[in-house]
Amino acid sequence: MLCFAVVIFVRVALHATKFTRIRRLLVRPNVRNRSNAARTHIVVRYVSRAASLVPNATCMTQALSAQAILSWFGVPSNLVIGAASVATPQETEATDFHAWLVWEGDVVLGGKELTQQKFTPLSQFPSHSA
Repeated sequence: MLCFAVVIFVRVALHATKFTRIRRLLVRPNVRNRSNAARTHIVVRYVSRAASLVPNATCMTQALSAQAILSWFGVPSNLVIGAASVATPQETEATDFHAWLVWEGDVVLGGKELTQQKFTPLSQFPSHSA
């Protein structure tokens, strides 16, 4: 239920305001690393399931929702935004953007799209203190 509520909130908020504002509101910086594989995979799975029920719950909605929830449990993660050229003969400068979540060096959310296209990371937003 928590994941579903957060996905809905993030989806609506991304439509109404800026990503940085939402992230600042939801993601709590981790001062203690409570990295936990089981918790991470459960949160990611439930965020993915909730997103399948929310119209237009994009990769950004899912990655931000999961990072926020994980940060509340003290689990550090890194939200990455990347771009891939999807140029066609009709459009020479088309670009596709994608967001994904990294935990302990592994992509745990949004990885399917990474295998289909080569996304170059543009920005990274860690939930933990450097």
